[in-house]
Amino acid sequence: MAVSGGISILAYLNLFATGSSIVEFLQFILLRPECYLLPVGIGTVTWTLFALQKNRPTFREKD
Repeated sequence: MAVSGGISILAYLNLFATGSSIVEFLQFILLRPECYLLPVGIGTVTWTLFALQKNRPTFREKD
């Protein structure tokens, strides 16, 4: 998900070539639903990495 959202935002950076300002760019990005995939994807990865590590790894006893 994060990749899809990131690619969309990168593609929309071409709006600067048409003379859009940073405020216009941010307003446009906030209106595009596919751009919300970047924060959702980053949040999912963060949650997966940190929240699901409740169990400590188990190791074999030395032989």
